[in-house]
Amino acid sequence: MRCRMDFDEEDDDKKRVTHPSLRIQESASRGELTGAILAGIILLYGLTEKDISVCFLAAAFLLWQMRVLTVLLKPRLAFFIRNMLQGICISLFIGAILLMF
Repeated sequence: MRCRMDFDEEDDDKKRVTHPSLRIQESASRGELTGAILAGIILLYGLTEKDISVCFLAAAFLLWQMRVLTVLLKPRLAFFIRNMLQGICISLFIGAILLMF
């Protein structure tokens, strides 16, 4: 996480203070962004080669990464959408594994 540590001069307890401009950025790390870009490239490859199982697998990962964007919504709506995306991701992943065999 991106944060800075402030020290209280009165007592030596560490307080974790998150910088306000990094609040949205800390929800997706650089590795997650790289993984999403690679999944997009793999999805395009699967579409050009007409490989349905690869498309399902890449789409499942991209939808899983979209769960990060739900922090921008209201809490109740975000909870519903996060659970819906999770269900779709799990079903696409299982479908991709079944299509490989």
